[in-house]
Amino acid sequence: MPKLITKLTVLLGIVHFSCGKIQRPDFDDTSEPEFYNPTWMASIPDHQPLSAVSIPGTHNTMAVYGGIYAECQTWTLADQLRAGIRYLDVRVRHVDGNLTIHHGVSYQKSHFGHVLEGVENFLQEHPSETVLMRLKEEFSETNNIYGAVVNYIENFARWDMLWHSRLVPTMGEARGKLIILQDFHGPDLGMRYGSLDIADDWKVYHRFFISTINGGVSMNTLRQQLLGTGNKYFSPTAVELVCLLPQG
Repeated sequence: MPKLITKLTVLLGIVHFSCGKIQRPDFDDTSEPEFYNPTWMASIPDHQPLSAVSIPGTHNTMAVYGGIYAECQTWTLADQLRAGIRYLDVRVRHVDGNLTIHHGVSYQKSHFGHVLEGVENFLQEHPSETVLMRLKEEFSETNNIYGAVVNYIENFARWDMLWHSRLVPTMGEARGKLIILQDFHGPDLGMRYGSLDIADDWKVYHRFFISTINGGVSMNTLRQQLLGTGNKYFSPTAVELVCLLPQG
């Protein structure tokens, strides 16, 4: 047992000093993606309904400030989109027509215009893609952000960039479009978030669970299984920690 603890301490030191950040399926605090996939939607047939496509997204997309109680992301919006994220979760505080980005009380040093500009720049560069964006009010209770949203679209984006229908588009219809999933009152700007039958079930093999189901597998074999089959979320150091932690 003392030998195992010593070895684990050394490995943790490697993570801290040589890697600095952690990247695994259930957690990633690296400053930028290791891999980019900005045009993955190009291979989807035009006739495919968007409802038949699994869309990777981020929770509180713009929450990069505020410490452990507010930070949800470490990648910029541009990096998230280039990495393949196509669903954005955007929360705005409404004060006198201004829409600032918030996660609860934590101001994220950005406003809705920055989000629109970032999405438009990405779609102009990659017209094969589409972006879905849930938009809702947070840390204010005006229940009246529609007019401000319209003003921001007019000043920071283009109306023809938006998908103007409650109907689910095909992939061909959605290319180059921002689809607003409207989680606020007012006339239609896109699809109503509350009307969608949302399935966000997901399964992540936590490091302890992986070690349990691979209990009899050697470290080198497990590394080969995880890294040699196209799993790009594990670094070799993380795999070593996967193997060692449960044994104590």
